[in-house]
Amino acid sequence: MERADKRYEADSALLCHPGVQIYEVSGRCNDGESHDVIFTKATFVDADNRVAGIVSAIIDITERKRAETALKESEEKFRVLAETAPTAIVVFQDEHFVYVNPSAVRLFGYSEAELMELKSWDWVHPEYRTVAMERGMARQQGESAPNQYELKFVKKSGEEGWLIISAGRIEYGGKPGAIATFVDITEAKDAEERTKVALAEKIILLKEVHHRVKNNMQIISSLLDLQADFVPDDYARNCLRESQNRIRSMALIHERLYQSENFSAIDVGEYIRDLSQFLFNSYGVEPERISLNIQAGNICLEINRAVSCGLIINELISNSLKHGFPDGRSGEISVRVSNENGWITFVVDDTGIGVPVGLDFSKTETLGLQLVRLLVKQLGGRISFEEQQTGFAASISFPEQVSP
Repeated sequence: MERADKRYEADSALLCHPGVQIYEVSGRCNDGESHDVIFTKATFVDADNRVAGIVSAIIDITERKRAETALKESEEKFRVLAETAPTAIVVFQDEHFVYVNPSAVRLFGYSEAELMELKSWDWVHPEYRTVAMERGMARQQGESAPNQYELKFVKKSGEEGWLIISAGRIEYGGKPGAIATFVDITEAKDAEERTKVALAEKIILLKEVHHRVKNNMQIISSLLDLQADFVPDDYARNCLRESQNRIRSMALIHERLYQSENFSAIDVGEYIRDLSQFLFNSYGVEPERISLNIQAGNICLEINRAVSCGLIINELISNSLKHGFPDGRSGEISVRVSNENGWITFVVDDTGIGVPVGLDFSKTETLGLQLVRLLVKQLGGRISFEEQQTGFAASISFPEQVSP
């Protein structure tokens, strides 16, 4: 493995100066591969205590050398990466940093030497210091700790900010420690807080808008009610009452939205119950005489479609209350709402006296039914009036999604 002259020189020196000789050699073996070995040589003596020769031990350290080379290359790559990374990278053991990269120096505002002197938790905001310390020590001891979390920190200048910390356990210098990256998310946190404040303000404003719209509609409804008391003509008075009910059906939408956490949609079942209760009171109908059955499930509608549906329900229930149960007749009004295959269907029927034979609702020119047909058209839906032995029934269907 060694060249003969080199070996001869080493052996000659050892023979001249008996003792132990240890050295490394690189060379090519019989297998054609290059190997690194350690020679350990020592002299031995004969019976007359004269140097009789050399004994050698050879240890192949090729793999160890390769591992050392790989480690050095890895450490160099890490050093280059860490030194040039825009993200703060630190290594700490026990309660102190043992490595900080330039980005960490810029982040905290301390010099590298100052950071090394600090305890690992001194830069953490007091509110989060205990949590950070417990997690850091647990991680170094091999215990479970979150790998990523947010916390508040304090710069040398006293300025406060927010970090996302990603950390993991490592061996550093033969001792357990932890490596962590710090990403400054202060601007994102500030933007998030501003968004929350703005959203809260918009929610308050939107609530106020719905509240005022409801109040204004209530004022209009009250004015119509007051005007109706001074109209001697029954037909004109009834027209005013019907207009009042239509306004009230829209006002209920805004009242519901004002009381809700969801400003974009209305629970159909709850809305129909409120509207029906108002209509029963408006027409002076006792629940004991005409019962109401509502089956709506958990269906919600966005505000514009809810207004249209509310006006439709108002007209159909009002029609049943006015014409379906004359002379104190008792019965039931039913409202069923379903959502199947992307279509929402309202069915309103009653057990009243029904409609005159031969009456074609599609050609009826009353304001209420004209309004119903117009609103169904706006919803992109269809309406049908079903024939049955007793009572009246209407079915309205429209697509769940608004057409673009």
